[in-house]
Amino acid sequence: MLAALLLLSSCAGEREITVPGTDATLPVLTEPTDGTAESTEETAPEPVTTESQAEETAAPTEEPTETAAPTEAPATEPPETEPAPTEAPTEAPTEETGPAATEDPDFFKSRVPDYSRPERWAWLGEGEDKPADLFFIGPTVLEDGLYLRLTDQENLGYFRTSLAQERGLYDSVCTLYAPYYRQMSVKVYTFPREEQAFWRDQAYRDVSAAFRYYLENLYTGKPLILAGFSQGAELALRLMQEFFDPDTAWGAALQDRLVAVYAIGAGLPETMVAEYPWMKPADSAWDTGVIIAYDCEQPGITGSVLLPAGSRSLSINPLTWSRSTEPADKSLNKGACFLSGGQIWMELPELCGCYIEPDRGALVVTGINYASFPTDSDVLPPGNLHEYDYQFFYRNLQENVRTRVDQFLGR
Repeated sequence: MLAALLLLSSCAGEREITVPGTDATLPVLTEPTDGTAESTEETAPEPVTTESQAEETAAPTEEPTETAAPTEAPATEPPETEPAPTEAPTEAPTEETGPAATEDPDFFKSRVPDYSRPERWAWLGEGEDKPADLFFIGPTVLEDGLYLRLTDQENLGYFRTSLAQERGLYDSVCTLYAPYYRQMSVKVYTFPREEQAFWRDQAYRDVSAAFRYYLENLYTGKPLILAGFSQGAELALRLMQEFFDPDTAWGAALQDRLVAVYAIGAGLPETMVAEYPWMKPADSAWDTGVIIAYDCEQPGITGSVLLPAGSRSLSINPLTWSRSTEPADKSLNKGACFLSGGQIWMELPELCGCYIEPDRGALVVTGINYASFPTDSDVLPPGNLHEYDYQFFYRNLQENVRTRVDQFLGR
């Protein structure tokens, strides 16, 4: 298991461990312990404890209380690049912007779900005989409220349905893992950016804890794909920032096993790549250890919450697998697929073409009747085609996942 990379030894000194699935050995730098938890808020993920029954007030009374998760820090110091989590509101939270009055704001800073419990996972090792692993972060499904409660069975059902829509892109070559997490709602996207930060950080703490649990307990060293859609894609990029710095031994080991990151429905800003140079945008159909990112629009849009005005995304064209702004003809489209409950109910080869808009890096879709694909969102501008990001290019994406895994394996 990769736990040896992520847990401290109980004694001081230096030793070597073997990275799962490789012949490589890495030094594990240990630290002396004095029985107290070191404060590392600025340079390391904050200590993890697990959720309590007090948070899950809607849980059945017979549901077992969460148990404490390990509080050890990573074996090698994480990169000093992830900003400290946003503080909970210092004033009494309001119903609109803060935790409910019955909840302690500090709960979200100090506690995360217990991912040793199988019910905290939508996918938990499905398809064990596949050559690669997929860690997938689901999209936003909650319209109202502030965050998705892990006892909200109705919306957890919608969450599973959203995962099923994209499962077919990956399941031919990947063993599937996808955690539930306290994602922020669509409503929060309407708040000023500074008020969104608390809820974005809450969602990320859960995802980070789930990924850490996966690495420590479930990962066996197979080639790894990290993926997400929409909010999930944004969180996947944050995992790259925290866990994949190649200047750390553990980050180097993960980079060595990384097939690709599919951050569909999100931007990959030039400024982010400059700050985190190990986050490399894809340049072709077969490069590995790279990030595939784009978000679809009609022509003429000047900005959105996903691709703001004044920012440029290093997007890739899913028809040509190039970052060129040259248009791709719809004849290259191997099949747009529209799904319901995870089942394809309509497939349309050569539905649309596309090109990368040069100013913001949006993927502009061409050759369709735009009126047939309305924007169904209160937070995105008319003409944004975000909800069709993977459906328009389904077969090309599906083929590309297999291509990159084969390339990684040297097939």
